[in-house]
Amino acid sequence: MEAKVMNRKLNYRAVKRVLAVLAFAVGLNLAWAIRLQASGNVEVREQDGVLVVTGDDSDNNIIIQEGGLVTGRGGTTVNGTVQGVIRDVVIRMRGGDDFVRIDAGPGTTIFRNLKIETGMGDDMIEILGVRVTDETQIDTGDGNDILFIDGVRTPFGFSRSGFTGNFALETGSGRDLFEFHNAIFRGEVDVRLGFGIDGACGFEDSEFERPDLVRFDGGPPSGFPGDGIVNAGLEFTIIDFEDFPDDCSFLGGRDI
Repeated sequence: MEAKVMNRKLNYRAVKRVLAVLAFAVGLNLAWAIRLQASGNVEVREQDGVLVVTGDDSDNNIIIQEGGLVTGRGGTTVNGTVQGVIRDVVIRMRGGDDFVRIDAGPGTTIFRNLKIETGMGDDMIEILGVRVTDETQIDTGDGNDILFIDGVRTPFGFSRSGFTGNFALETGSGRDLFEFHNAIFRGEVDVRLGFGIDGACGFEDSEFERPDLVRFDGGPPSGFPGDGIVNAGLEFTIIDFEDFPDDCSFLGGRDI
C-alpha cells in the first residue's frame, strides 16, 4: 500500500505522534513518547470501594496498578490516598494530551467495573493484563486517540486482558486507533470510532465468545485512506470499515 505524505506545520502534537508511531514500530511502550512533556496534577480518592481518578487540563501521565496504586510520571503529580479494597475504577482525565496505563503489576488485577473518560486531546490508553468482571466503558472524546489492550508477563505467568461483561468504546472525532492483542471479550462489544480516519486490529490473537454481539462502527469516513479494519472475520457486525490486509501501521492514529 502506498503511503501518502502531506506537508503540515511542525508542532508539538505532530512530533508527539511521530514518536508514538516509532515507539510502536520498534515494540516499545508508548509512555516514553510523551512523558517528557507530561505535567499537571491528578487527584485520587476512594469512595465505597470505587477508585476515582480526576485529571486536569494539562498533559497528565499516570499508571494505575493492583490495589488502586496510582503513580504520576514525567512531571505529573498525584494527590490523595486510597484505603480499603478497590472494586471499581472511574477515571476522568478532562482536557490535555493524556497517557493512562492500567496494568496488572506484579500479579493479576481484577476490577468489577472500569470507566475511563479522557476528554478532548490526543490521548493514549493502555490496558495490560487487566480483567474486568462487569462493565467496561471507555470514552476518549475528540482528538487523535489510541486505545491499546494486551496481555502482560507477570512473575506468575502471562496474564491476558479479559472483559466478562459489556465492553463499550467511543472515540469521538479524530484519527483514532483501537488495537488489541491477547484479549478475551466474553460479552457484548460495541466499538464506535466516530468521525475521522480510524482503525481497528488485533482479531487474530484475541477471542470473542459472543461474535453475534460484536459491533465495530468506524463512523463517517474522512479522507484517504478511510477507516480500516484488519482481519475482522465475517461473524461480526462491521459498519463503515474497509478490510485492510495490514498490521495496523497505516490505520487510524498511526497514519500521521
